[in-house]
Amino acid sequence: MAFIEKFEDREFIESESEITSFHVWKYLDGNDVFKLKELKAKDIFKNNVAKEIWLNETRQLNKLKSVTNAKEYLEVIHDSFIDDEGNYCLIYQSSDTTTSLEYFLSTIEESKTRISLFSKSKGHWLSKNQVSSITSRMILWKNILRLVEAIAILHDQDIIHRNISIKSVIYDDSEDVDDTERFSLGGFEKSLDFNKINAPIFIDEGEVIYTVHQDWSDLAKLITYILGIDDITDSTNISAKEVRVLNYLMNGKSINHTKLVDKVFLKEIIHGVIDHLSR
Repeated sequence: MAFIEKFEDREFIESESEITSFHVWKYLDGNDVFKLKELKAKDIFKNNVAKEIWLNETRQLNKLKSVTNAKEYLEVIHDSFIDDEGNYCLIYQSSDTTTSLEYFLSTIEESKTRISLFSKSKGHWLSKNQVSSITSRMILWKNILRLVEAIAILHDQDIIHRNISIKSVIYDDSEDVDDTERFSLGGFEKSLDFNKINAPIFIDEGEVIYTVHQDWSDLAKLITYILGIDDITDSTNISAKEVRVLNYLMNGKSINHTKLVDKVFLKEIIHGVIDHLSR
C-alpha cells in the first residue's frame, strides 16, 4: 500500500515541479496537516533518477533542521522514507491555509473575474490591478525580505536552491498571519550543495547554471513577474530605489561559487525601499 492511501482525509495537489511523476498531497494525521511529496518510482525516468532526486532533497533539507529560524522562512523536512510500494516520500509540516504562490495568484485572478462591475472591492494586494500601488508594493517588499532571509540561510549552509519561482514560494493565507509575513520558500527538488561542485557546469551556450548568483537573479525575476514588469529600465510603476534593488540582484557576479551578493547591503537597500514607500 502506498503511504498516502493510509489517510482518508487527503487532497491531491498539482505538482510543484516540472517532473510529471512528482505528486504532491496534503493529508490530515490526527489534528496535524502534512504535505507529502511522492516520487513515483515505477514511471519516473531511467537510472534511478527518482531516488537521486529524493536523496538530494533529503540531504539538503536535513542540514536545515538545526538552523535557527529556518522554519520561519523555509519549508523544513519532517520525515523522509520509501513506502511499501517503493515510492520515494518527503514529508513536511503544513497547514490548510498554505499553497504555492502560483496557485494563489491564479485564484486571485479567477475571483476577480466574478466581482461585479459595481463592486467596491479593489481586490487582493497581489492582484494585477492592485500590486503596483504603493501600499501593495510595501507589503510585497516586506515579504521579499523573508525570501532574502531564506536564501541567505541556504547559502550559509552551502546550498543553492536553483528553483526560485512562483511555484516554489509558499503563500500562507491564514487570517492569523500578517500580510507582511505570508511568503516562505520551498521547492527544493533542484537544490545543490555547491561544495561538491569542482568546477562550473555549463550548458551549450556557455552559460554557467550552477552558481549562488542564480538564486539572486531568479529572485529578481520573481519580483518583476509579480509586479508585471517586462523591462525595469522602462517601468513607470516602480521607484528608482526599487530599480536599484532589482539591478543589484540581477547584475551581481559569482566567480568560483563565492557569494558576491552582500546580503547585509541587500537587506539595507530593501529596507530603504520600504521606508520610501511608507512615507
